[in-house]
Amino acid sequence: LAALFVTLVYNFATTSSSLSFILPILVTVAFGAIIELALFHVEKRPLAIPLSAIISATIISIVLTPSFSTIHFSFLAVLIALLSKHFVKIGFSHVFNPANIGALVATVFNNTLQSWWATGNPLLSVVLGIIVVWRINAWFITIPFLVTTLLLNFLSMLFTGSFNTALLIGSVTAGTVLFFSTIMLVEPMTTPGQQKAKAAFGIIAALLSFTLSFLLPEFAYLGALVISNLVVSPLDSFFTPKPANV
Repeated sequence: LAALFVTLVYNFATTSSSLSFILPILVTVAFGAIIELALFHVEKRPLAIPLSAIISATIISIVLTPSFSTIHFSFLAVLIALLSKHFVKIGFSHVFNPANIGALVATVFNNTLQSWWATGNPLLSVVLGIIVVWRINAWFITIPFLVTTLLLNFLSMLFTGSFNTALLIGSVTAGTVLFFSTIMLVEPMTTPGQQKAKAAFGIIAALLSFTLSFLLPEFAYLGALVISNLVVSPLDSFFTPKPANV
């Protein structure tokens, strides 16, 4: 949450963001908090500060362009995110990254919504991303994702005879890629627990995002993460050490 807050403050301070740009974010976050509190009541859970909803709504407001003219899509994304978190579960864990699945559904209805507007500064994204990844020890996801993405782009450029060093470096240093790989991809509740499974998860997400960038570019990252979330449980099962036969 702190990383997202710094991201927003930096972008507000360095751009000519007006109230018409800031207010939709605040309204979207407030909507998410109210929905989560309502779900707490339905589930007969003690009321608490809805931090998870605030985080999901903020990420959605970073991925989708905040605007009152399209705020109904942001509301839809937040609603889908929270319903997914509370009701689409395996055991006690939700299956899909809430903000990601919400943003994906909204994009299905309007594929012009995505802008990742607050990820334009790669240095800010990498600094905040390193802090987040270090804090939750998600190196085994982020590094395989970035290395695989770099390798795939390198091979693609060689194969097509269009090698470009700047584009190759940009494939893993762009603010959008760094934000996705250090903030969204590593959400602890929807990633594997085993280290080898984490690495496989990062590689699979990279393969999927690379493939989708050619087939359905507007769904490259969001779609890749949704599909990757579906293989978390199988990956953990596959890489869990088996007891030795006695």
